Amino acid sequence: MPTSQRESMNRLRRAERMLSPVGWVLALATAALTYWKTDSFWLALFGFVMVSRFVIGSVPKIIHHSRRLSRALFYLLLPGGGTLVLYLVYRWSEVMWLAVILGLAGGVVFSMLVGLLFFRHILGEEAQREEQVADFVVDEMLAKHPDAAAMKQRFSTSEWEDIKQFPAMIFGIVALAEEKKLQKHARAMADAIIEPERYEDPLLRMMLIDMAAATTLDIGKMGSLTEITGAFVGGVLKRSFEELARQGKLQTSGEGGFAVTPEALHLIKDNLSPDELRSFLHGLFKLGMEIVQAGGKAAPEQVKALVEFLAISAESKEDLFATLGVERP
Repeated sequence: MPTSQRESMNRLRRAERMLSPVGWVLALATAALTYWKTDSFWLALFGFVMVSRFVIGSVPKIIHHSRRLSRALFYLLLPGGGTLVLYLVYRWSEVMWLAVILGLAGGVVFSMLVGLLFFRHILGEEAQREEQVADFVVDEMLAKHPDAAAMKQRFSTSEWEDIKQFPAMIFGIVALAEEKKLQKHARAMADAIIEPERYEDPLLRMMLIDMAAATTLDIGKMGSLTEITGAFVGGVLKRSFEELARQGKLQTSGEGGFAVTPEALHLIKDNLSPDELRSFLHGLFKLGMEIVQAGGKAAPEQVKALVEFLAISAESKEDLFATLGVERP
């Protein structure tokens, strides 16, 4: 990322950090006052969401940008449109929870439609800014993890596209074997891409950093865990599986699980030493077990699927034992 863009992103981040506590206080005060005046939890929730989103998510961008008036009008479309939808739905139904839910959704739709009609240039700038934010996230992470960046340099661009899906493969292998707990498993995966430093292996960290950038593009910027989980499950993960299936690198098995073809494994093995391969597989095992255990007691089929995948990847039984952290008798 060019120095000027990095400085611009740093200024925006500083503004967000400064306004974040102010936004939470104002949002809580709005919610408390609304509840006191109306005795409606749902209306208080609506006020909290709209005020926090505007002050924390929009005001820093308004301050940061030169055309502040047009930006302010654009960002006010969401709370303004949401409030209008809430009012109309409540007048029609007199059901507050329904009015609030449709108001939140309607505000997003209203802001997008009016934005396309009257603020198209701002929407274009927003899309460009989100790409810059994603690049900034990657630059920040890579600055903290130079060993991860060095690992990526061992692979060509096309090779990296083939192998970077390993964390998504692990998620698919273990989490989708127990779909009833999918959201809990997805939260564990979201934790991993937010905090890649939890994993010692540099190659796995680099893959998670790439996933963080893709998720950032999906949700605008790293927000709440709920937003990240939803974006991950509905966007990044779904696209990863669709692309892997299209390329023939991921197929469903007869038992509803997943199997991978060996091309990506060969690329990994050709570019890693035996010790590095062991470290990478151990990191995948740790990631897989964290995903499994996030849903409570691990289902036997989940652990079996994970161990079978690692057994295919390991060079020998010794590698497999080392990966699993088991001392062979």
